[in-house]
Amino acid sequence: MTRRLKWLIGWAMVVLISGACSTNSPVAPTPQFTSTSISVVATHLTNSPTSRPTRGPQPTATLPPVSPTARFNDLKVYEIENETDGKYIETAFWSDDGNTVYYAFRPADDMSKELQWLVYDITTHFTQTVSSPQEYDSRIWKRLNIPIPVELRGQISPSGKRIIYTVGYGRDTTYATPDPKVRSRTEIWTVDSDGKHRVKLKEFPGAGYGTIDQAAWLENETRVIFGLAYELGEEFYIADLNKGMVVPLADVSEFKEGTEQHWAVSPDGSTLAVIALGDTLWVTSLNGGKALAIEKYAQEPYWAKDSKTLYYWWGPESPPEFPPGATIHAYDLESGKITDIIDGSRLESNRVPARYFAVSPHGDKIAFWNSGLWIVEVPK
Repeated sequence: MTRRLKWLIGWAMVVLISGACSTNSPVAPTPQFTSTSISVVATHLTNSPTSRPTRGPQPTATLPPVSPTARFNDLKVYEIENETDGKYIETAFWSDDGNTVYYAFRPADDMSKELQWLVYDITTHFTQTVSSPQEYDSRIWKRLNIPIPVELRGQISPSGKRIIYTVGYGRDTTYATPDPKVRSRTEIWTVDSDGKHRVKLKEFPGAGYGTIDQAAWLENETRVIFGLAYELGEEFYIADLNKGMVVPLADVSEFKEGTEQHWAVSPDGSTLAVIALGDTLWVTSLNGGKALAIEKYAQEPYWAKDSKTLYYWWGPESPPEFPPGATIHAYDLESGKITDIIDGSRLESNRVPARYFAVSPHGDKIAFWNSGLWIVEVPK
């Protein structure tokens, strides 16, 4: 199953890691150089709801406290959600102070249900239901004729005021008008969350099945970088909403490839981390376009809060085998040092079979999730 299909049924999310132990050498890059500047991209990234909430949560109920479960005296593990509870965890992220974990889920047997949000307190071990950190009218999807909500991958701006989306024509797919007589194309649109002020940013002829798989908003939501996904991969574009202009990332940076994997922009908006085709991790500056290949056989990049450390899964072959065959690595942008954080075999032996993760702001804990949710203390 391709990654695009996974996101179309709502299975996705953001993810993360941190720490320090052994070292490796980065892969020497062989990028194609360009003298074109990427100055169209701002250096400030507005915080998205998947990295921190946009407003304080409103508790509606309190669930029993979670007890720590140190399994096999190996790792200290807190099981927040059990895999057998019938939930599919869509995302999880830490508060700025690292004291709480917010997470959202849908019933595993009905992925069309609206997201439900909870917050787990690290100190008290209590879990509370809370209101969504995203402030927008969820009825917008029906008004836009988008059947599958994609609110967790940046298509909604952090403030909830703007939405970027695609309209397809000429092909019978979820997001396209199924009329073979219509000229095949994909259109990129932005709209206010109230459904007003719709603006068509760009049209791609002959591409009636492309969808925006992920987006990251820059400079007070006046610019946005997004991936346009097709059956065989994803290409990157940068949109300037004030100018109504869209340019390919490949035209203004050394990174020329596409991806089928999750990608991430650093919290300060300066750097793109992306898994290129072939599972090689790259970092690309959004202030000049320089690109560097870090390591082969990587997946799921996640940025530390200070934008100086990048976490990701690494395995000895492609694609990496998530627990037990993969290890979480941390790459230091300043030194180029790669450090082992936690081995997937230790997670498996402690019954934490999760692929997705998020590292706490202090780097001392990691949240792992899929159909369950666990907090793991990073080994010292």
